[in-house]
Amino acid sequence: MTIGLCETCSFRTLITNKQKRNFHFCEKSKTDSSFSKYPRLPVLNCRGYQSTKDTKGTKKRTSDSL
Repeated sequence: MTIGLCETCSFRTLITNKQKRNFHFCEKSKTDSSFSKYPRLPVLNCRGYQSTKDTKGTKKRTSDSL
């Protein structure tokens, strides 16, 4: 499944819960409440999009609370 712009956005953090499900967290939501924490995918248009050259360098974390 393609996730749109989030796939190459420097503000995306990939979160994996206990059930091994992935969620795409938008770091912009921490400083601007107009951004959704977990945007509906695929994201085709985003005013906060910032491309990263290294698409494999996505931040990852796990969450026991999800």
